Amino acid sequence: MRFFIASQSIQALPNNVKLSTKIWPPYHYFDAQGELTGISVKHLNCSFASTGINLTIEVVPWGRAQQHTQMGISDVFFSASWNASRDEYATRSVDIAPQNWVWYTLKDSGTDTSSSDFKKTAKVAGTRGSNIVHWLKKNNYNVSAETMALDNMVSMILTIHS
Repeated sequence: MRFFIASQSIQALPNNVKLSTKIWPPYHYFDAQGELTGISVKHLNCSFASTGINLTIEVVPWGRAQQHTQMGISDVFFSASWNASRDEYATRSVDIAPQNWVWYTLKDSGTDTSSSDFKKTAKVAGTRGSNIVHWLKKNNYNVSAETMALDNMVSMILTIHS
């Protein structure tokens, strides 16, 4: 479902919008009270607050969030970076939160992520179904492990480097 809000008129606004995402701190996560929050969630709640549109956010695995949008089960998946395969079934919006990709390595590993050998020799891990992993593989990084949950990433790094 697409909807447009223009400064001069409002056309075909839906009563309900369903969004799909996964837990991806700091963009979306559950706080101590079990409420979904985060940078992207706050931006969306603020944006929808005055529209009268009922906003529902489902938390599912990342691949399923994208699939739900592709199948019309959800109206939107978020927060996502651009890739060509998503353009086949979705239209990218404006950025709702800044996104930075960074490397995490063990402090005592001696790994220099800026060295020319890093790409050839480093074993890297990422979140299954993410654009980050897609990009790493496309650019010939050695993706040796993928996880469904960010909580597993530290354990995976420890395993890879042992």
